[in-house]
Amino acid sequence: MRVLRAARAYGGALTLLAATAAALVAAVVVGVAATGPDGRPATVVPLLLLALVVVPVPTVELARRRRAEVALVRVRGAGPGRLLGAVAGPAVGAVLVGAAAGAAGGLAGASLLREPWDLPAAPGSSPWVWGGVAATVALLTALAGCAAVAREPLATALVRPGWRRAPGVADVVVGVALLVAVAVVVQRSRGGAPGDGGAPTGGDLVLAGSAVLGVAAGHALVTGLRALVPAVAADGRSTAVLLALRRVVAGDQRARTRAVVAAGVVAVAALTAATAAGGWADRAARLDQGGPVRVALADTDALSALLLTRDLDPEGRWLMAAAFDASRDEPELRIAWLDLARYDRVSGDFLAGSAADVGPETDSLRAAPAVAPVTGDAVTVTRAGADRPVTVTLSFLTDDAGLDTASVALGAGEATGTAEVSTCPRACVVVGLTATAPVEVTALGLGATDLLAAAWTSAGTTAGSTTGTSRRTTDQTTGGSLALGPAAPLAPSAATTAIPVLTAGRPSWPDAGPAVPGIGGGSRPATAAGDRTALPLVGAAGVLADLPTALAGAVDSVSGVQVLVLARADTPADVLAGLRDAGGDPVTFGGGEAALEGPWAAERHARSVVAVGAGALGLLVFLAGRRRRGLAARREHAALRLVGVPGPERRRADVLEAAVLAGATLAATAGAGYLAAVTVVAATPLVPAGPARPPIGSTVEPWVLLLGAVGTAVAAVLGAALVRAGAARRSDPARLLEEES
Repeated sequence: MRVLRAARAYGGALTLLAATAAALVAAVVVGVAATGPDGRPATVVPLLLLALVVVPVPTVELARRRRAEVALVRVRGAGPGRLLGAVAGPAVGAVLVGAAAGAAGGLAGASLLREPWDLPAAPGSSPWVWGGVAATVALLTALAGCAAVAREPLATALVRPGWRRAPGVADVVVGVALLVAVAVVVQRSRGGAPGDGGAPTGGDLVLAGSAVLGVAAGHALVTGLRALVPAVAADGRSTAVLLALRRVVAGDQRARTRAVVAAGVVAVAALTAATAAGGWADRAARLDQGGPVRVALADTDALSALLLTRDLDPEGRWLMAAAFDASRDEPELRIAWLDLARYDRVSGDFLAGSAADVGPETDSLRAAPAVAPVTGDAVTVTRAGADRPVTVTLSFLTDDAGLDTASVALGAGEATGTAEVSTCPRACVVVGLTATAPVEVTALGLGATDLLAAAWTSAGTTAGSTTGTSRRTTDQTTGGSLALGPAAPLAPSAATTAIPVLTAGRPSWPDAGPAVPGIGGGSRPATAAGDRTALPLVGAAGVLADLPTALAGAVDSVSGVQVLVLARADTPADVLAGLRDAGGDPVTFGGGEAALEGPWAAERHARSVVAVGAGALGLLVFLAGRRRRGLAARREHAALRLVGVPGPERRRADVLEAAVLAGATLAATAGAGYLAAVTVVAATPLVPAGPARPPIGSTVEPWVLLLGAVGTAVAAVLGAALVRAGAARRSDPARLLEEES
């Protein structure tokens, strides 16, 4: 019966307490449901710690509003048990009702999020268990707050609610305990290391660190502001400043400030973690994608893909050929090749601003000679001297990935010979030249192309070999002729020149110098043109080179090389149709969801729920005791009018109160949020790890810090403004007497 009477008399305060419990339990239930069966339910631990400073605010407010009623019970000689029941009964009922409503709402919310977040159809028992833990924490915290009010001396209970005790030993102990807790959290966070990629790991202390930092920041803020009051009072030159500080450090305002700063820091830390994971996922997905549209060509070699892009897009506006081999973990064996002459137009905007943007290095990566496709229907050879027969063989790669040869047989006394070629009507690439006997070639042509115009070098391996070591690059060009022999095969210099590369992941080069896998097999000498934290298609471990440069002299594409075409997002439909006709299936970039799967995606979703839950709890804090605080504000204005404080001074005090609250909460939330980002969040595994996984980078998100700090400050100012709105107009003593009667 007493509970029903209290519900009718103090419905507003009970509703707020029930809403606080409901918000807490709902956030915990949805957060745990979001983690799924393989996730980490302990991600919601900061909300449970936050409840320890949020739930007492409406609980104590309710108990203070019932202070006179409880005092009468004590005067009538009620024992401790009955007294605690009288104080805590309505609060316990409100918490239980709110917890039940929160559990139902949380499960309903989890069902709505099941499809977009890919949650399991049956959430299991974990949400119920953690929801029960949250309800228990709220219930015990409410009981503790009520017990503190019930233990107040009767003389204290009979004075006005504005009475505040002086700081005591408990405040010092709490401050020291929070300082030690912060030191432990920071030390554990900086000493820990993220997990190795199996599933999110990390100690519960690190998970709870954001709440510890938030509570400590709020406590330090109110302690510092309270220390300013004696100094300002001793100065005595500004009544407005003294009034503003007195309001800010009032006991109930201190509790609200401490709670809202803690909620703001928890929200900032959770949102920072979710945002950092989302940003990493987007960057990782862009690295894997390579461009806005990706077209895999499973049965096509790299040269054919390059020629295809030239045919479909002669001006280089839409398409870029690419290939990569990411079958190994060693950085020096992972390599990607891009047609870098088209990079800026195709993928420049797609990767702009990221660590993998190679746009500034494209010119240096194209410094070596590139592939030069030729066409023709006959090979012509002219030699100096014709004293003995010789056969000169030209090796070339056809446009259908076949290695072909054309042999010109010169008999004794024949200086010039010709051999027909039927496999180069579209394009082919010369890869080698051999002879059956020593000969000096003075003219060599394929169709209308003068092959002696290009530089040639002797090769340590037979032209066309897909195994062996790097080719030697001894110049064999003498004037306008080539010296050939059975033991001295030649290859185009473009095939043996060191290829410039960008590196990522500290590749381990052989003792002979940098060498990278050749697209046609074997290896090729390289020169490092720069270093990146990540590269397109190979991630954080590998090398990147220019595709046309790598194709010079390459024989086919060896097993393990994946060939593809990258396209702009606005590529015309007929161009994409041409890629489909070639056997490709265009895949448009769909965001970073694919990079975060399983428990990692669940972790991010859970942290988003924690951020929303902390924000909701922080907003509810400022609604506690609004009616009582409004009446106290009007009384204060009436008293100030009676003692002759002018209206401008009173209004200045209101403005200063809002400014102090806004500035103090903004600074405390931003400072503690930054500390949480660089310690707690940085030490928590947020994304999968691996040799080729890009680093998550900085966990400090400036816009998140700004949003959290400004949001906390705005909430603090609005809370004060709602209480003091109209206080000056409604502070007439007659009206106050009428309202109190």
